[in-house]
Amino acid sequence: MWIKASKQRFLPSGMLQRGARYHVDIPTQQPASLTQSGRQTGQRAEGELSLGAHFTVELFTMSVDPGWFGQIEREWKMLRRGDPSLNPEKFFRHVLSANKAGFLSAESLAAIASGLLTSPLHGAPLLGRRLLERVGINRHPTLRLALAVSLVTATGGDADFETGNAIFEDVMKDDSADGRLRGLAAAALADSARLGRGMPVDVKKAVTLYDRAIELGHKAAAHNLGLYWEGMWGAESSNEALPNSARAIQTYKRGGSDARCQLRISNLLEAVQ
Repeated sequence: MWIKASKQRFLPSGMLQRGARYHVDIPTQQPASLTQSGRQTGQRAEGELSLGAHFTVELFTMSVDPGWFGQIEREWKMLRRGDPSLNPEKFFRHVLSANKAGFLSAESLAAIASGLLTSPLHGAPLLGRRLLERVGINRHPTLRLALAVSLVTATGGDADFETGNAIFEDVMKDDSADGRLRGLAAAALADSARLGRGMPVDVKKAVTLYDRAIELGHKAAAHNLGLYWEGMWGAESSNEALPNSARAIQTYKRGGSDARCQLRISNLLEAVQ
C-alpha cells in the first residue's frame, strides 16, 4: 500500500495493513514486486511481516509422516496453490487429528498455520488463528512467532499489538530458537518501533533492532536499515547526519544477495559517478 506524497516521493505506510505484503515462500501468491526505482522516485521501508508473507521455506517446511497416507501433504499443496476445491475446514480437522496422533512437528504446524493465515480461500485465515490456539504456541518458538504475526496483522482475528510485540521480543531473546527466526522477530519488533505499532515511535530502538536482526541472520533487514542511512525514514528524530550514502552502502552489503539491497547499492554508486 502506497501513500503518495508528491509526484516524486512515496512515504512509508503502515506495513502490516491488509493488502501489504512481505517476503515469504509459503503462501500461494508471490509478494507484489518491489519498487525498482532509485532515489529519483523514492523508496519505502518495507515491513518484515506483512499480510501475505510471513515465513521463508528455509525456516518452515512440511515434514509429514508418510504413514498419514499423504492426505495432509496433498491438502497442503492445494492450500499453497490456492486451489478452490480445497475445503479448509476439513483440512483443519485433518491437521488436528494428525497433530493428536503425533504425525506433525511444531515447525510443520507453524507452516500450516501461516499458510492458512495468508490464504485467499474463504475462512482459511480464521482457521489459521484457531489452529495456533488449539495446538498451543508454547511448544515451539515457530508457533509463538506465527501467533505474533497473526496478532500484529489482525489476520484471522482481532489485532493485539502489545501482545504481539511481547512475543516478538520473547522469541528474539530465546537462545533455543533458530537464529534466522530470532532475526525475523527482531526485525518485526523494529517495524513496531519505527511505525509506532503498539509502542511509541522510537527511531533509535528501530535502528538497533534492525542491526540485531541482521546479526541474527535475517539479512533482509539490511534494506530497511540502509534506507535509514539514506535518510528515507527517521531523519527528523535522528542525531545522525543523514543522508549518509557511504554508511548506507555498507549496510546494504550486509544484506548479501538480497535483491533490494543490491539494487540500492547499484543506484547509489550510479549517483556518485
